[in-house]
Parts: sequence; structure tokens; C-alpha cells
Amino acid sequence: MKKLALYIDVENQGSGVSQYVKSLILALDNLLAGNYELTIVYTVNCWTEYLDRFSESKKVFVKRSNLINRFYQILFSVGLVYFAKLFARLFDTRVRYLDNQHFDYIVFPASDTIACLVKSKVIGTIHDLMHRYERKFKESGGFFIYNYRENYYRTLLKSASIVFVDSNLGKKQALESYRKVSASVNPLPYIAPDYIYNEKSTPSESIKEYLNQKYIFYPAVFWSHKNHLNLLKAMNLLKNRGYDLKLLLGGKKRLEYNKLKKFVDDNNLESNVVFLGYISDNDMICLYKNALAMVMPTYFGPTNIPPIEAILLNCPPIVSNNYAMPEQYGNAALYFNPNEPEQIANAVELLLNDENLRMEIINNGSKIKDKFSQERFYDNLKSIFKNEKILN
Repeated sequence: MKKLALYIDVENQGSGVSQYVKSLILALDNLLAGNYELTIVYTVNCWTEYLDRFSESKKVFVKRSNLINRFYQILFSVGLVYFAKLFARLFDTRVRYLDNQHFDYIVFPASDTIACLVKSKVIGTIHDLMHRYERKFKESGGFFIYNYRENYYRTLLKSASIVFVDSNLGKKQALESYRKVSASVNPLPYIAPDYIYNEKSTPSESIKEYLNQKYIFYPAVFWSHKNHLNLLKAMNLLKNRGYDLKLLLGGKKRLEYNKLKKFVDDNNLESNVVFLGYISDNDMICLYKNALAMVMPTYFGPTNIPPIEAILLNCPPIVSNNYAMPEQYGNAALYFNPNEPEQIANAVELLLNDENLRMEIINNGSKIKDKFSQERFYDNLKSIFKNEKILN
């Protein structure tokens, strides 16, 4: 029997990539039965309990080396890809294990440097190319990270058999950004994480007081590209217009948090803005279900997962009109220019004053929920594998 491996080198919660990994595990476990032996190779112990439910798949733990990962990033950032390959085959136990197993294909669902270093046929993933399209942000466009990503994605698109992207626009950006693309680039759109379907979720004590109040919600890490500052400016405008509204923000208190907290304090928004910190899956569901709207002013794309979560939980999304987001959500969302706090405020004000419009957006979302299901993800992956002759 042929052999396919899924390589996991990310934490199992708290990011869109971890959610994407879980979608792939569920799809591959069903799709490959009888055709391939599936081996899940993981480097982070927190996956052990989750993976135990997949009894038919082989699970192999190989210890992660953060030092070697960093070394690869340095080598790629200065263009020494060939040297990285030599080093990997001599000293990296992960690469040596993968090479010795002679897998027919290895799927890399994250930006894993070793996707460019193994001998097997590779199915890689490009979640976005924002280091090119939004270079003004230091987390994507700084000298080191920019050069690393450039050399990594260029090498991946040249050496991989297949590369997954999130959308048709993601495919267009990959093909127009790099000249020599040998990989077959295929859109495999994001879907909602499985926890969204937990109908028995109950709120923790830390959020109960907010659920009966009028609030908007934004769950995002405090990176500058997430654009929390313009959302806070919009909240200040709404306060000055006389609205009694709260903004609940999820995410660990780091990165841009101190800057944002200072803006809140300087503008007397303490009673309007709540920094919730880390939010559990159960609380996330409750916060979506009871919000006036989920507002996402991010600069990055092409697409994002929180608006999908919102649609599935009947929470109207108000999102940036950037990249493929209008294509992804259609008339199931309101849109604004993320550079304009007044546009953000105006979009929120529309829903504050027009419950019929709010319900119309929710109803429009109900019509496209199937598009974000695990079944649709499975069908999309199956279609790609058949077109690429991985499956008959």
C-alpha cells in the first residue's frame, strides 16, 4: 500500500493554522482509507490526546528542535538553501526519519521549512503572501522575515508537487509573485473549526456579565496588521455619537497591547472596551452568539477564519473589504475600508439602528453555511487529489 504522511509542527490551538491542520486530519483520515497508509508525524506533545481518536492512522512523535528551525530560517533568509538541505540530511532527525520512511507524499499544512528539505514528493501550503502585499508591517515585511519567506515560498513553489492556497486570489498572487512555479497550485478554502459545532457550550463566569449587554466582538492576536487601533478609534466615534456599546477583544495581552491600552485610557474608553485575554472554545461560541456583530478590520488576507465562525453562529460579520474577503462572504457581511475608522463606525451604526438589516445579513449567511463545512472541505480535497492522480 502507498504511504502518505501529514507533518505537524504547530501548537494545537490558538491559531488559524492549527484549525486548518485539524480539518486536514479529519479529511485525510476518511479520504485515504484503503488507498494509502496515513502516518501523522507530530513534533508537539499537545497533539497526543487529539490524535488518539484516529485509531486507524499511525502516529509518530519526533521531537521538535527550535534551534534547528531557527538555523534554517537564517540560512533561507540569506539564500543558502542548498546548505540547509545538506545539514538537514546529516543532522536533523525529523528529516532523516521522513526520508527513511520513503513516503509517497508528505503533506505540510503550515510554513514548515523542512518541506523544502525532504526527498519525498511534497504537498505544501501557502496561507498568504502578505510579506509582499503588506510589507509596511514589521511582522511580515521586516528584512529578516521578508527574505526568509521569499526564499522559502520560491523554493516551495519550485520543488513541491502540489501547493494549497486559501482562495482563487491566493492562487493568482502565488503565480504572479514567482516566475518559476513547478507545483500545481490549488485553492483549498478555510472552513470553521470543529469546536464551533458544540451545541452544549456554557459561558464561564468571566464573560457572563457581558452577554446581556450590547457589544461587538473581535478575537485576534494584537499584531499591528490586525488593526485594533482603527477599531478603537471607531469606538471613540460611536461613544461621541451617544451609543452605549462595548467592544470585547480576545487575545493574550502582548505585542501591541500596551499601545492599545494607552489609547483606551487616554480617550476615557475604559467602560467601553474590555480586554478579555485568552478565550476558551466554549466562551468563544457564547461571545459570537450574543454579539451585535463580529468586527474584523484586519489588513491581511486573502481570507480569514473568524468571519466564517461568525456566520456559522449567526453573528453578522463586519469586515475589511481587502483581498478575497468580499468573494468569500458575499452579501453575508458588511464591508469597510480598514484605513477609515469612520467607515468602521458607520457600519456598526447601521446594525445598531436597523435590526432588519442585521437579520438579513444573518439569513444571507445561513444560505452559504454549507460552503464552510467539513464535508465541503473533504470534497474539495478529494477533487484536488483526483485531478492530481493521487487518488483514482
